[in-house]
Amino acid sequence: MTGDRGDLEECVALYRHAVRLTPEAEQEDLAIRLVNFGSALGALHKATRDPGHRDESIDAHSQALALLPANRPQQRQALLDALAQALQDRYDTTGRLEDLDTVIALRLRAVSNTDPGTTDHGEAALQAADALLDRAVTTGRPHFADQAIAVLRRAVAGRPPDSAERAVLTGLLGSAHDTRYDLTGEAACLDEAVALLRAAVNTPGIGHHNACGLRTKLSSALRTRHSARGDLADLEEAIAVHRDALATGADLDAAHRALHQASLAAGLNQRFGVHGDITDLDRCAELCRQALLVLPERDTNRPVVLVLLGDTHLARFFHTARPEALGPALGAFRRALNAADPKLRATAMSNLARALLARFDHADGTPADLDEAIGLQRHAMHLLPTQREVTGNNLAQSLRSRYEISHDLTDLEEAVALLRTVVRDRPRDDPDRTKPGTALAEGLYSLHLRTGDRDLLTEALTVARDITTVTSAPVRDRLAAHVTWGQVSGVLEDWETAWRALRTATSLLPELATRSLTRSDQQYALARLPGIAAEAAAYALQAGRPQEALEVLEHGRGVLLGRLLRTLDLDLDRLRRQAPALADEFLRLREEETGAPAGPSVPTASTEQAAERRRAHAAAWQRLLGRIRALPGFDGFLRPPPAEEILRQAGDGPVVLLNISIRCDAVIVADGTIDVLPLKVRSGTVAEQVAVFLDATRAASRTGASLEEIWSAQETLSGVLEWLWDTVTGPVLQRLGHTEPPAPGEAPRRIWWCPQGTLAFLPLHAAGYHGPRADPDRPRCALDLAVSSYTPTIGALHHARRRPEPAPSGARPPLVVNIRDTPGAAPLPNAPHEAEAVRTLLPGTIPARLLTGAEATRDRVLEALRSSPYVHLVCHAVTDPHDPSASRILTHDHIERALTVADISTLRPMGNGLAYLSSCSTSGTRPELADEAIHITSAFQLAGYRHVVGTLWPVTDEIAPRIARSFYGRLPHGAAHALHAAVRQAHTEHPLLPSLWGAHLHIGP
Repeated sequence: MTGDRGDLEECVALYRHAVRLTPEAEQEDLAIRLVNFGSALGALHKATRDPGHRDESIDAHSQALALLPANRPQQRQALLDALAQALQDRYDTTGRLEDLDTVIALRLRAVSNTDPGTTDHGEAALQAADALLDRAVTTGRPHFADQAIAVLRRAVAGRPPDSAERAVLTGLLGSAHDTRYDLTGEAACLDEAVALLRAAVNTPGIGHHNACGLRTKLSSALRTRHSARGDLADLEEAIAVHRDALATGADLDAAHRALHQASLAAGLNQRFGVHGDITDLDRCAELCRQALLVLPERDTNRPVVLVLLGDTHLARFFHTARPEALGPALGAFRRALNAADPKLRATAMSNLARALLARFDHADGTPADLDEAIGLQRHAMHLLPTQREVTGNNLAQSLRSRYEISHDLTDLEEAVALLRTVVRDRPRDDPDRTKPGTALAEGLYSLHLRTGDRDLLTEALTVARDITTVTSAPVRDRLAAHVTWGQVSGVLEDWETAWRALRTATSLLPELATRSLTRSDQQYALARLPGIAAEAAAYALQAGRPQEALEVLEHGRGVLLGRLLRTLDLDLDRLRRQAPALADEFLRLREEETGAPAGPSVPTASTEQAAERRRAHAAAWQRLLGRIRALPGFDGFLRPPPAEEILRQAGDGPVVLLNISIRCDAVIVADGTIDVLPLKVRSGTVAEQVAVFLDATRAASRTGASLEEIWSAQETLSGVLEWLWDTVTGPVLQRLGHTEPPAPGEAPRRIWWCPQGTLAFLPLHAAGYHGPRADPDRPRCALDLAVSSYTPTIGALHHARRRPEPAPSGARPPLVVNIRDTPGAAPLPNAPHEAEAVRTLLPGTIPARLLTGAEATRDRVLEALRSSPYVHLVCHAVTDPHDPSASRILTHDHIERALTVADISTLRPMGNGLAYLSSCSTSGTRPELADEAIHITSAFQLAGYRHVVGTLWPVTDEIAPRIARSFYGRLPHGAAHALHAAVRQAHTEHPLLPSLWGAHLHIGP
């Protein structure tokens, strides 16, 4: 065989001539020559992919079948098979249902023409069932699946037990039940599918080829059952099926290994959707890449893997908000569009449309992205009408996005109609009903706003309330459903229902950020649903429930911080007296919990093993909590504190929780009471002012900025600080009676600010009128009226108060880190002078340890932090805009190994007094995570320092040393008072330059 296409073409020409020369009367000879002619044309089609050759081959074989006498059964059977294969190929390419119907008829004729119990009969049954199931999926008619089940049952019954043929037939019978479940939603079909496929997989001696296909079918059915019921055991089994096959199949060929890798990747992708552990996503992407390396370009499985790889990149984008993940997602989906199978093309189209919509909504896409997405989704619905719940939901989201920019009512109406159908057609307890249900409630509300039809609002409430009952849905979907229910109830001014629904959503946040995740994954999960606690508190205040508002603010903000601090602050004496073994187990698990940062982007055995350990640890923790809470009197063990306990923790205060949501309030907690002060400002205005302020701080510190640009930025900053005084800080201080500066000899008043959302980016302590606009007879400047400190939550302030001050004569030296020249960053010429001055001013009787220049590596700094009661850092710091836990101190070796928030947070030294961070923007974080207070400043508080001084924006190398020296000179009066006085001094010297003196803030008691 030379493989020369010219030989094939000559062969076809010769057979064509032979057919023409054969008289019609010689039917048997003509039939044989038509068979040969059709076979040659089929071979030529494979070589050229010219559909004309395939069509002519089908015609030739059809004529031959009509002429071939009945006394040639073997030849007729072979001809039936060849004709069916050619028609199947044409159907796969064109989607013509009449071809598929002919295939079914031919395959069923082959079944009837073979003896039951024979290998030929089993093979014919497999092929007939495949075609029938294809017809069932394409048309959505379950009776085709019923036919396939009947054909396969007869074939299975005719094969001996424990034979490979019976296992293969049983496997397809299981898949037929799985398909029937997809079409009918009957739970029994799914259970039968899993049982049959398990039996098939466990058949001995079935060989790698059969085992691979059967395991793939079993894992698919298990994943489907997990999606339907939420039982994690099914998903874990689906993953184990292929993980075990890869681990034990040293002799697997490349093709079968690739199929196992692809199926394992699908399971890991699904598990990521449940837990949000990016380790699963990393491993999924790596498995897909490995499979694509060995799958031939025209392999029918290649588009499946490409779609899965694209979905992995898209999931990474939604998880991390990093736009660079969208390009690979779009590329993979576009490559998958070349799939010959119409169903695969439809899947690729639908997923490509999702990626285009994501680019439009979140990554500066264009209206062309949206139009292309809608066109793709319409085409996908046409190609795959049975998957309408997926394609319909996706199309509805795109139509809603287009409505937001076009205001074309027909787009919104079509979206609502599609979502109504999707929600109606899914079983009430189906987890996949939750997302479209939430989208339907939101769409109905939008339609109500446009039309004024109040019945739409009532329908939205019914839908939103209904979907909250689906307890098997992933926690993120359940949480979003409760948020939507609360918001629709709020629109109807049912404040009681609104705050209760949002309170339930808030209570799910710790479950969303489960202990099984890395710190980065926990924060990514929380960042996707910001502001829930603020909205819940606003509804509670509307309902006249200030105590409940305080609880939800304390429980729903600083979720990660609060969980850790409650664990660290716990007094185990009572538990040890009643159940010493449980107390020991608690201590052991607490010590194991590290909260380490996310692993490398390329998964390794160690990262996967670490993920498994985290999941095991989280499960052990939950089991232990269940056992402890079952003890008499321990039902509240490690639960968030009630309002009475929060009030006690606040002490004399005042602690001012600033809540910015559908209404804006200052919730003032002091002396065991709650005072609610409504603020005359709207959340939109706050967001605008924050954006203006942050732009101005960047402009004021921009390298190369002109004096005019700097002065303009300073004027803008002053204007925002005046607005902040008028709307927030001034009214609060007036409510507290702090309207005049303290008299000579009078102790300055204290106040702790606890801002919510993006208000945390503004310097509340610096609010006021400065310079010529200040009125000496009417103080309007927070610096003149109170000593301000900050706290992310009341619990965090309580934790800091409980920590002991370092002993003045302790044996541990303070630490000063000075890095003048940092690789990859601008030099800090004044850093050595600041470090030397501070070194002589730090508390304690032992000289400070100095790490300078190349000595200040990550490991050395980290080790020194473990034993230093006082720390002063003079170096650069960087805020990571996507992953705040990766924000970092720029040690000398930061390019190779960074000292991150996650590293610092896990330190647990005792008796630490002060960390002064003379670095840029150490209190900066991702806006969606402002309530979580994940930044460098809070990391030092978590590391055990009672007092932390940080910065809100970049500070100049000229002013920072002066503020530091002034601070340490006044430190005997207390850290908060010392910083207040140092900032006031800088303010007095440069009242019109707020960027110089307003950035420093104090966290602590």
